[in-house]
Amino acid sequence: MFFGLDNTDILPPYVPIYRAQDRLFAAVLSKCDSDCFSAHLPFTMEHKPDAPRAYLPGRDKLGSVSDVVAALVAAWQPSAGSTPRENMISLGCHLRSVSRLSERDFRDIVRTVLVARAAGFARRCEVWIANHRSFVPEAWIEELNQRVEAAAVAACADPMQIFDFEANADSGCVSARLQALTASFAELLIWWPAIVDTANLLKARGVELGRQL
Repeated sequence: MFFGLDNTDILPPYVPIYRAQDRLFAAVLSKCDSDCFSAHLPFTMEHKPDAPRAYLPGRDKLGSVSDVVAALVAAWQPSAGSTPRENMISLGCHLRSVSRLSERDFRDIVRTVLVARAAGFARRCEVWIANHRSFVPEAWIEELNQRVEAAAVAACADPMQIFDFEANADSGCVSARLQALTASFAELLIWWPAIVDTANLLKARGVELGRQL
């Protein structure tokens, strides 16, 4: 990832697997800390991995693990006046409850949150197009409209079509894996404040938890 973080207060954990983890991190942070801000600096750095990468064909017609969990996060609302630590624990409890639903109920709630996510994406795109149509290439507008259409198709399709998993994977198996991943992330959120406090306590005692590679 290419960004800096101010960790003078607690930050949520960063998921180490699958793609688009930065979007999930941002979704959790914005929900847990209403006072968080982001800033874009006026320079870029090229993302150039050793192995060639490319977006998957039809990527907007499929969801990702991060998309699903971020959509579940977006459906949760923090209590008024609660702290980021309290919110992380509360969000973790919410996700744990969702992960323990029956397969049918889990699929239904995933479909509901993905439809809401797609609708929000379409609204943002419509606003962007209205504000920029007069001075951006028409090809950009066309591609954005295609992505909105693909997202709408995906929202109405089987919510268990996840491009992070194997093609043609059994829908029930995908659902079980998603529920297990949601449960693991939920437990991490619930225990994260205690983990951070313990790490800080050990550091104050001179105990180093990490080592240089």
